Amino acid sequence: MIIDVHAHIGSDHRFGFRLSADELVKAMDKFSIVCSFISSIKSLVYDYREGNDDVEKACMKYPRRLLGLAAIHPLYGEEALEELRKRLSRKEFIGIKIHPYYFNTPANSPLMYPIVEEAVRMKAPLFIHSYDGGIEVSDLADRYPDALIIMYHMGGGEWEEGILRVKKYDNVYVEMSSSFVDVGMVETAVSVLGEQRVLYGSDIPFQTPAISIAKVAEANIPEYIKELIFYKNALNLFNLKGIL
Repeated sequence: MIIDVHAHIGSDHRFGFRLSADELVKAMDKFSIVCSFISSIKSLVYDYREGNDDVEKACMKYPRRLLGLAAIHPLYGEEALEELRKRLSRKEFIGIKIHPYYFNTPANSPLMYPIVEEAVRMKAPLFIHSYDGGIEVSDLADRYPDALIIMYHMGGGEWEEGILRVKKYDNVYVEMSSSFVDVGMVETAVSVLGEQRVLYGSDIPFQTPAISIAKVAEANIPEYIKELIFYKNALNLFNLKGIL
């Protein structure tokens, strides 16, 4: 049983691929993934509101299998806050997706503060792309200790720095997908952060879920911790017992 907290639907012309909601669910069935948190690639590279529309439709088609992350673009000011409130008021959405690189706005920019403050008010988790060694996420966590932040990719290539940087912030959890498959990634995250703060994610279709599954399955950690990472941590953190 697996809960994937990092998945996408949509197409990306740069890499020549697309993944529909139907195709995603088929892939989930193949890898025993019971639920995926999804955002739209369209939200990142084209129009964030149209991408959120696509996510909402996908989650309505596959209730309980797909849960939405509303992409919120900080450069759109009050419009973005209205979009946040609109999406998070619907049962199809479970949190907020932030991509500093594609949005051309660092996660620790003052432009991001109103979004984080609204997320805290609505008790909505923030899922933040991090390939900078965790610098922006740690700054944000320090400013907003009541924000629930999931640091995607554990900081990217500087994953060890990212893990150490967010160690003191109990409101930050790490998701372990990335194009880096260094030996010891999962073991280090568990050792530094504790077994409760590591979550499984695949980043499909940018990567096959098999890569992240292997990272956890082959890690030198007890089986019960693997179960925590694969699904139990997400189940408890996001109160999914009544949904799945």
